[in-house]
Amino acid sequence: MFSLLGKTNFFHPNQPLPPQHPIPNTPTHSAFHLGRYERAQEAYTELLSGNYGKPPPEVKLHLAAVYFYMQMYKEAEEIANEYEPESALKNRILFHVCHKLNDEQKLMQYHQKLTDTNEDQLSLAAIHYLRSHFQEATDIYKRLLLENRDDLALNVYVAMCYYKLDYYDVSLEILAVYLQTHPDSAVAINLKACNHFRLYNGKAAETELKVLADHGHILQANDLIRHNMVVFSNGDQALQVLPSLIDFVPEARLNLVIYYLRHDGVQEADALLKDLEPSTPQEYILKGVVNSCMGQSMGTREVSEQNDCITRPKPMLTLHYNYFARRRICATPKLFSSSLERVPASATQFPADSAWPVASSCSSSSRTLTST
Repeated sequence: MFSLLGKTNFFHPNQPLPPQHPIPNTPTHSAFHLGRYERAQEAYTELLSGNYGKPPPEVKLHLAAVYFYMQMYKEAEEIANEYEPESALKNRILFHVCHKLNDEQKLMQYHQKLTDTNEDQLSLAAIHYLRSHFQEATDIYKRLLLENRDDLALNVYVAMCYYKLDYYDVSLEILAVYLQTHPDSAVAINLKACNHFRLYNGKAAETELKVLADHGHILQANDLIRHNMVVFSNGDQALQVLPSLIDFVPEARLNLVIYYLRHDGVQEADALLKDLEPSTPQEYILKGVVNSCMGQSMGTREVSEQNDCITRPKPMLTLHYNYFARRRICATPKLFSSSLERVPASATQFPADSAWPVASSCSSSSRTLTST
């Protein structure tokens, strides 16, 4: 499973709490794995209240992990900083929190503290992925895969990176290694469907998703699958599905913008992107298109400050922008499919980009990507 903090080597789920604490450790961790973060938060907060004696100090880091997945990044930072002494786990949590808070200075400080351990390298690869540095992430995952052949989940991480790099055939080839052992993995099948969408069409992708139903998965119960079913069907049911997913599946916002542009809803598209600070080629292009449409609708040719994001992209994204622009800017906007599985609050799955991945681990307890 694409978990940020839920693996043994990152969240220590196998370390039992002292017997004097009446709140069982396993159910709390199970709540975390199932995405029931409010339940996990209540349990850890109760432990920290002192009503059952002095709790283990690691509980603060566990609560910080829960806050992270609840998108309460400030609270996660505060509770993690209360933990003493310094630890690799604490550093990884704060590393990802600073990424979410766009605190570049602190991000670099925690980056410098990372070591060559598998856990830290997976954390670093996740940040590279989240920042659209897919080649750097691929290099780390491939090296770890060479050193840990039994960690089959690494094949999916590599396949996700190749998907993002537009090497869809390569992604499918690597993904097949994992699917041979775990043919009912929702994460892997969803990624396979996304590759088929890019290589063929939406019908081919929908056929792949039906495999999940054959394995007993309820497709409508999975937010990412619901999102991608809209994408694969060329926007069918977009207004019924996408608005509720905007805060959980980042691609949902972009796809809803495209839907509105296709149906003359320029004002609605502008409202969705007004406060968005672009960080990916898709976001730059969409915001530029929306601003241009707004200018045309108002009968003005003036370029607003917002339009600078499309005419003068940030240096670090210039190459990505030019590459994407050459391939997509002249075409009718197409719905972007998400290649990563997500649940509300970006919880237990590797980043639908948006699940972009966040620190995952592939220890002995995390070699499969079974979905909940």
